[in-house]
Amino acid sequence: MINANSLAGAGMIALAGALAAVPAQASNSEAEGPDILTAEPQAETPKEKGGDTRPSLQPIDTFAGFKTGAATLSMGEFLLDSAPNFGISQSAEALLPTGPVIEPRIVGLDEVGVEGLIDAANSQPSVVQLFRREYADNSVNFNCTGTLINPRTVLTAAHCVTRFPTESFGLPGTEEAERAILVGTGVDTFGRFDAFQETGANYAEGGLATSIDVIVHASSDPELGGLPFPWADIALIALDAPITDVPTLPILLTPLTELTHVVQVGYGRFFVVDGTDNIVPRDEREIGFLRRIGENMLGLVGSLNDVVEITAPSAIPLGFDFSQNYYQTDFDNPDRTPEQAAEGCRFGASGDLECDNDDAIRALDYFEGDALPNEVSVGGGDSGSPLIVDELYAFDIAVGVNSGVLGPFDTPAIFSIVNFYNPLYPFFEFITENTPYKYVSAKEGDGVWSDPNHWTQDLDPGFFIDDGTGTLINGIPEGNERGVFETGPDLGTVLGIDISGDVDALSIFLPPEGTPNFGSNTPESSVLLGPGSTGFVPQNTDGTP
Repeated sequence: MINANSLAGAGMIALAGALAAVPAQASNSEAEGPDILTAEPQAETPKEKGGDTRPSLQPIDTFAGFKTGAATLSMGEFLLDSAPNFGISQSAEALLPTGPVIEPRIVGLDEVGVEGLIDAANSQPSVVQLFRREYADNSVNFNCTGTLINPRTVLTAAHCVTRFPTESFGLPGTEEAERAILVGTGVDTFGRFDAFQETGANYAEGGLATSIDVIVHASSDPELGGLPFPWADIALIALDAPITDVPTLPILLTPLTELTHVVQVGYGRFFVVDGTDNIVPRDEREIGFLRRIGENMLGLVGSLNDVVEITAPSAIPLGFDFSQNYYQTDFDNPDRTPEQAAEGCRFGASGDLECDNDDAIRALDYFEGDALPNEVSVGGGDSGSPLIVDELYAFDIAVGVNSGVLGPFDTPAIFSIVNFYNPLYPFFEFITENTPYKYVSAKEGDGVWSDPNHWTQDLDPGFFIDDGTGTLINGIPEGNERGVFETGPDLGTVLGIDISGDVDALSIFLPPEGTPNFGSNTPESSVLLGPGSTGFVPQNTDGTP
């Protein structure tokens, strides 16, 4: 661990610089034709609110500057027709040591190898792959990763869908429907994808499930709160039919109170790196259908400000101001030596961390702890994937959804980046109220089906809280969610500086608490607003909450 007090003097390579973001979805453009790697979208004009220009962390594909945002190491999109010629591996067998190994996704260590990153044991079956289908040209695009949290609900990142109006997602032929999210399950989703492409098979027929609705948190919905990425980067996808052949993943709706071992997983781009960041060339990083998995340690519970105020404080006056809490991990170089960073990095006159060379940057240890044997980072297409706590409780549980990375991208470094996940606990009301799959029961005594007072909503069996003793109980928190106003509790260290217990000042770009669409004033979706709700008749709907 580098003690910040030992870093002094002048440096040559500043880790600060231009601020940008790259959402980790895999599809971001509207190119035509099959199997085409397309150009990147241009940054949008920052949103104006209350006379202030908020920084808009929009997708760009560059390693120049101190880059923040969703973890895309190489962006791009493949548009797939009914007879695709992918030119990439399509099954786990193709990634055995004798097969091709260029199909970049989850970023792993060289000693593990690409074949070692495959979730061959299907240890996280609830993690699913998302595609986007465009009805206008019947194209299908790689999109993101998600988590099945109940039979008709996939949890993912808002930035995977907010490029388009939420009303434009729906089944073919329905009013205003222009596109849908398709969902595939399994270690290798190609079989289901192929069945859908060839015959239009739905999930029950061996193909893909189709979204009937997408529900974005009001704070980040462009039509409501309109906060830019990565605020409230969370969304729900309602499916046309329940998925019942794979288990759902429980979710934790209270904050973690200790740093712990986590699983990182996704269907995005992957490759492996060694201590010198020897990696697959950027123009050869493809994407496919295999689920990848690895491990890490939760290194920080805190805001992006907590990291930037220590590593690049000059960015704060330039408009970097993101006070919302995130769960964060770092990607440690297993071959680093303590001397590389201690002798090669220091805080410069501006207060920014500066390093003499790439080796010194790759040796940085943002959060306490060295690389684990199967340590990984996220890549493009892993957006929306769950952060899974697998050792703290009696069973695996999702605590957040992947949004992006924060790191020194003025060098080719892949090590020394930070992955950040939107935690679920600040958004528990959004999740519990808007899940399109409701558990209900009749009240005791005789009654007619059509009597709305005869029914009550039950608790989703996958919703959990920590009772304060380290024990999980099926339940939801009391009170209202704080959403983007949530700044605690902070845990961990940044470059040896303890931020535990710090209280972040709310971003100047946030509206006052109490503003509609934010915090406790998020809109209610229906009368079924959580356990105990009554006044409804349990008729199945098309998936709209």
